Amino acid sequence: MWFYVILLIVVVIAVGYVVLALQPQKVATGGGLDLFLGDVPPADAASREAAAAEELKRFGQVYGPSSPPGRQVLVLYASEYGFSEEVARKLFDRIVERGEELQLQPRLVNMRDALSVVDLTKEEVVLSVCSTTGDGVPPNDAREFFEWIEAQNAGLLPSLHYSTLALGDSSYPYYCRAARTLHQRYEDLGATAFVNRVDVDQEDWPVIDKWMNQVFEKLPSLPLTVRQDYITQRPDVGKRQTEKHNRSKPYWAKVLVKRPLTVPLTSEQLARKNYDEDKEVLHLEFELGEDSELTYTSGDAIGIYPGNNPPEMITCVRAFAAGKPLSRVKEMRVSVPRGAYPQQDNAEVNTLGDALRYYYDLKHVRPELLVFLQKSLDRLAAGQGSKTPEFAAKERAELKALLADGVSAKENAALRAYIREREVADVLEQFGAPYLSAIDPATAVPEILANMRMLQPRYYSIASSPTVDKRVAAVTAAVVRYATLNKDRTGVCTTFLADRTDIGKQVPVFISKNHDFRLPADTSRSIVMIGPGTGIAPFRGFLQERVLSEATGTNLFYFGCRKKDLDYLYKDELETWEKDGKVQLRTAFSREQAEKVYVQHRLLEDAANIWRLMEEGAHFYVCGDAGRMANDVHNALLSVIQSEGGKDHAQALAYMAALEKQKRYQRDVWVT
Repeated sequence: MWFYVILLIVVVIAVGYVVLALQPQKVATGGGLDLFLGDVPPADAASREAAAAEELKRFGQVYGPSSPPGRQVLVLYASEYGFSEEVARKLFDRIVERGEELQLQPRLVNMRDALSVVDLTKEEVVLSVCSTTGDGVPPNDAREFFEWIEAQNAGLLPSLHYSTLALGDSSYPYYCRAARTLHQRYEDLGATAFVNRVDVDQEDWPVIDKWMNQVFEKLPSLPLTVRQDYITQRPDVGKRQTEKHNRSKPYWAKVLVKRPLTVPLTSEQLARKNYDEDKEVLHLEFELGEDSELTYTSGDAIGIYPGNNPPEMITCVRAFAAGKPLSRVKEMRVSVPRGAYPQQDNAEVNTLGDALRYYYDLKHVRPELLVFLQKSLDRLAAGQGSKTPEFAAKERAELKALLADGVSAKENAALRAYIREREVADVLEQFGAPYLSAIDPATAVPEILANMRMLQPRYYSIASSPTVDKRVAAVTAAVVRYATLNKDRTGVCTTFLADRTDIGKQVPVFISKNHDFRLPADTSRSIVMIGPGTGIAPFRGFLQERVLSEATGTNLFYFGCRKKDLDYLYKDELETWEKDGKVQLRTAFSREQAEKVYVQHRLLEDAANIWRLMEEGAHFYVCGDAGRMANDVHNALLSVIQSEGGKDHAQALAYMAALEKQKRYQRDVWVT
């Protein structure tokens, strides 16, 4: 009896191995390589299996040593804020869906990991999706890869076919520079561009989709070899150890300090809602506990995941409900979107209300949402279901007119103006009600969510130095309140901090390194800091560090605001440092005289001193608004070089370029 039982067990196990051997190998251990590399897997088998199943569900199939040979395609991405990763995943998914007939085997790799597992000399097709961050530099995770590819000799990649999607923002001076550099390096190394590089201004999905379509048109004609994937045969696959807390796994930091930096608004000011004049700026400090393993350097940023305002979430749920019971729709089950960060204590988020509060952007309307609603209403009016051609005639006509000039907000001025003033709830109330009324929420809600943006973390320059306390990171936040369409609006993260975050509350955070905004290692070097408004944040950290290190170089700081007694941020600290001889302070209070005075005017007044410091090797730093201030300061510095250095415009530009190359001119700027 026992003999037959044992024999049966052996047969079952043997059959299982045969079945596994005949199936494509599926390897998924975490987020490091996004498909088959990542964190060291959990020790217990059940957790490993659950993690693997989740990764496979999210990222698709990976081809291993026991898989049949195929034609490999490498999708490389470099992302600072997550959009490049989103685009790369969509590209990967499309290759999976359409590539079976061509035996395509796509692999999705973060450039952070590329040098560990990828050998470009063995690749035949590389599709790179790359953003530009900071002042024209590659994302932090991609720095090592960029340094490596810059150092390679010509002719290294004669068999490689490539194309590059460059993501950027034309508001910045070095638009798409990182991806343009990468694309050129591929060419220098002998590779062949089978689709021209495409530059994408912000999140212009029609341009992105057009590039992807061009890739798919050309892929079938490329001479790709059918072979085994070499990557999965490397011994180091699956062994990469990542940091404990990062953008994907934020740390829940306790708020230790919260105080206003501006004069608190009176009840009359709050009631009049003069958002352009009445400003609120806060100082907050977050505890980075020992268990976080988070470290930062002066000049880095902290990323904060906010939660949407509950009343705004309810407004959005009400629009989704379209007359159906609100509580039923709010509590309906939805899937957690791909890339969602874990909640505190791994609390489950599975209702529409919670998903809208924590994971979806309720402020920014994607053109794809309008396109989806137009197609859905047209389909219903065409006779699908019980509808007639007159169904939603007004909404369909308005959508047709709105999208007549295309679905790119960059090209369609009417669409751009429409989106600028509206939030998701506004669109659903105007155009979504007929569709949401006609379709079962179980079908309609996921379709709408698929056309919404993920709620992104907000980044703040850290306003402290770890030399003071390595377990505390400070933030300087200007609270955003405004109005459109006669409706009061709020900035997501700043009002999350101002109105919904108290001392003791825990907030999901992570550290974002800024390697291109660093103090000089030589403390005898002078530094010149230019940071009006909340641009003061990193310089507070710089000054703390310079004071504690007893730096002998000059600390010259240019600060600007509207009025000395209204929004002079960190006034007492700055004036104490000035009194103690730790900083030379130059202020510009723009509204305290008939003619407005800004920091660039103070630079021009001090032209002789600025030029002397430049020639003596000082480091210059600019932080704040990239739209006007940074350009005005840049032009003021060029004027100083010309007037005091006796140079023409071209020579002044070359001088500034040399400062930048020497890391003596660094900027941390953003578009407001």
